[in-house]
Amino acid sequence: DPQPRPDGKLLLEVAFSNGAGGLGPAYGAADMKFEVAEGIARVSILEPDLLLSAIESGARYGDMAAEIDVRAVAPKADGDIGLVLRGNATTSPSRFYAATIDPVQAIAIFSLWQDDSGWNYLAEAEIPDGILAPKGFNRLRVEAAGNEFTLFLNGTFVLRTQDNTLPEPGFMGLAVSSTNDLVEGEAAIGDFDNLRIYALEEPPPSSGYNTGSEEAADPGDAAVAATGLIAEVTAASLNVRSGPVASYPRLGSVKQGDELAVLGRNEGCTWLEVETPFGPGWVSAGYV
Repeated sequence: DPQPRPDGKLLLEVAFSNGAGGLGPAYGAADMKFEVAEGIARVSILEPDLLLSAIESGARYGDMAAEIDVRAVAPKADGDIGLVLRGNATTSPSRFYAATIDPVQAIAIFSLWQDDSGWNYLAEAEIPDGILAPKGFNRLRVEAAGNEFTLFLNGTFVLRTQDNTLPEPGFMGLAVSSTNDLVEGEAAIGDFDNLRIYALEEPPPSSGYNTGSEEAADPGDAAVAATGLIAEVTAASLNVRSGPVASYPRLGSVKQGDELAVLGRNEGCTWLEVETPFGPGWVSAGYV
């Protein structure tokens, strides 16, 4: 499984023992509350079927690793909790990514919100048995590196996906969602502690570390026959492209566990041509 990237410079650290650390509610009091007490930050969502956040006003983060302790709180602890990233707080339509966990269903989710099109659930993965503390704090780590996003929970890899929609730096925030059965007088509540945001460092070549990223290949690499082989997808969601480099158009995606007949490879063995349910295409060899 992928391992966390090395942490670079510490960009932000908030323990909430001395207040909100510059974070505040992104929406009005009719929809949400944000408060800090006894060293814990609490986000309460007051309306049904919403995902809202407390953000650090004015700060923008692009490639980074964010870590936060998260805990869903009764009586309505059946929504998602986590982080939003690369959001635009001042422009319309609103757009952001959400990296969350659902403690009740024991799943991790990476999604994209756009005002003009709604939610796009980019990837979802089951949290491995024995990793999740259903009623306590869990340490969520989200790494954003270019178009690649990786989630770890309590030190264990749970999800990786790719998306090019929001390449620019944006706001980061603490996020809680409510379900559509929330009634008046109830709230979806999430607690947060020990927020840290780091710059990402590329590991030295001698470290043996493998990010699993799609490697840029020479578009002129010739396909080399490799028939008779089967590739099993190991990523939660893997892009299929029309050629052996990440800049080629995306044809679709396949999911973890899918078995694909191998039709060929590039000369560097970094990309495989495979047969998919929607026709032949190319996938990064680091994900199979």
